[in-house]
Formats: sequence, C-alpha cells, structure tokens
Amino acid sequence: MKQYTFLLFFVCTVLIFFVCTVLIFSACSSSDEYRLSGSVFIPDKDFPELPKYSEWGYNTFGTYIDRTPFVSDNYTMPVKIIVESDTCRIGFSGQYLNKTTLTFHLPGFSPENYSALSALNNKTISLTEPSCMVTFTNNNKTDTLNITEGLLTFKRVQKLLVDKEEMKSVLSGTFSMKTTIAGEPVTIGNGRFDVTVGEINFFKKR
Repeated sequence: MKQYTFLLFFVCTVLIFFVCTVLIFSACSSSDEYRLSGSVFIPDKDFPELPKYSEWGYNTFGTYIDRTPFVSDNYTMPVKIIVESDTCRIGFSGQYLNKTTLTFHLPGFSPENYSALSALNNKTISLTEPSCMVTFTNNNKTDTLNITEGLLTFKRVQKLLVDKEEMKSVLSGTFSMKTTIAGEPVTIGNGRFDVTVGEINFFKKR
C-alpha cells in the first residue's frame, strides 16, 4: 500500500512539473511575441509627449507638427514598408488629431527583404532632393508635401536575433522638415523612430 501511495505521489509530482514547465514556456513565448510586435512608449524627458530616442526596437515613433504631437499608438501598426519597382515607401502611422500616416518615398532603393534594409544604416537623406517624395495622409486624404528643408537620418539599422535566428530588422533614426499642410506652413520637428520590420509589415510588390 505504501509503495502504491509513493508511486502515485511520484507520478502526480512529475505531471505537475511537466504542466508547469509547459505553461512557463508558453508564457515566455507569448512574452517574446509581444516584445517583438508590441510598442513600448518611454516618454522623452524634455518632450514627454514624444517617445525618447532609442535603438531597442520599441516600435514607437513621434514628432511635433508645429506644437501638436503625432505619435504611434497601441492599435495601429507603427510602420509599414512597401517596395515597388525601384522605390521603397516607409510609412509611419499613428495619431495626429486622428489616424495619420507620414510616408517617405525613397527612389532607387528596392530591398529584396527586410534584412536588406541594413543598407540604410548610418544614411542621411535630404528630403529636398527632387527625386525624394514625402506624403501625408489624414482624414483619408493624401497630399504630397512640398519640402523646403528637411532630413531623414537612419542612425542605426540592426538585426534582431532570437536563438541566433534573424527575426526582424530594427530601424532607428530621426527626421525633421519644413513644409505646408492644408495650405499652412508647418514645421515637423523632433522626429524620432525606433521600429521593427519583419514578415508582417514588409511588402514587396512583384
């Protein structure tokens, strides 16, 4: 009887350990998935309405349009990259009064996949170049901006590895410009981004 009780106790202990192990690993997996796709907003100490500049793949961006913040949120994919023929479109989407997208069109750049975005590392692009285009979508209306001065800088583009396997690319940098929106001259300043790009938000049109 004692042997039977001990055996039953041993089997129950092993089963409990197995179930707990599965639950722990499942939680870690869910946590990793959120960490890779979710957003982490850490306020800038000088501009608390914007996320601080970072290079950790926090999936955030932010800028001021004059004095009104335009920032990523927890409901909209913060960045989508669309590659078609010889142009790469990088669109940042979030909230500015309502849902808004600011898109940088980079001509002559056609990455085959998100890993190839590493070619942008440490690159600064003048937004006043005739071949470069920036569009602004608000209230389902898209305008091509006339940029009088502006820069887009990719300070760092790095690969995000999980178990030595590349999962995403992390793009971090800054931007600023002077332009006109709805007939009014505006300054888009203190722009910063720290976003991850992978299979779910990289699109290449064939």
